Amino acid sequence: MTLRRKLYTSFKVGIVFVQLFNSDLALSGAAIPTDDVDRQSCVGYPENDPNPPVEVCKNRDSYIFRIIDTVTTFDRSEFELRMVKAAKLWFASHNISSDLLDQSTVQIWMSVPEASPGAAQPRAVFNTPIGQISFWFELTADYWEFNDSETAILGDGTYPSSFGHRPLKILLKSQPGASAADVIAALAEEGAANVSYDGYRWYSALTNIFAEKEVALKILKNHNKILESAQVNSVVEWIANRQMAFYFTCSPQNDIISD
Repeated sequence: MTLRRKLYTSFKVGIVFVQLFNSDLALSGAAIPTDDVDRQSCVGYPENDPNPPVEVCKNRDSYIFRIIDTVTTFDRSEFELRMVKAAKLWFASHNISSDLLDQSTVQIWMSVPEASPGAAQPRAVFNTPIGQISFWFELTADYWEFNDSETAILGDGTYPSSFGHRPLKILLKSQPGASAADVIAALAEEGAANVSYDGYRWYSALTNIFAEKEVALKILKNHNKILESAQVNSVVEWIANRQMAFYFTCSPQNDIISD
């Protein structure tokens, strides 16, 4: 049985995309090619499936992601450096010292929907001194840029037992009869600003990053005559098979230590 390959190479980022075409994928499982099977370890999704639709492998030099019949291969060092660079840029965009990343462990997870494995998405979970932060990213992007809309603050929680909450934003519901002016004044007193009315007594506001949960609790405790509820903007993920694919550690010298 032969495989016909179309090979696409991006010299800009050093990533190779291999599209596998096979008339009998059920038999081949679109297996990831390797020159040295003994030095390659793989995680399949779902676990223990002899022909998993999604698979992540690593060997001495590469990280290899296969989603159905599409295989994306990264140089290990470049993958890790790109990942840490994207995290540093996100920290800088929020005026937070990237020193928090020193010695942080970076776990790469895959979230594979049970009903649609082809929609599998990776997660980069950074375990920092202030807690865990989860970033979503696109494998095939020319460069990675972590956006708040695809970021979750896990705090003391751990992925995937917790999906965390969105950075900066808190959600609030006023007591019946409380005016918008009363709500805005109460929020300002606790350090929340940029208040917007979302209808049906619901408001949203912004506060300092990593302080979302603390501010929501203070608001509800100190202003319960004005606000009926205050909460973080929780992240919800679909039903999926989730496993950690691999991890590495950031060193203070910006070197990368792989497991």
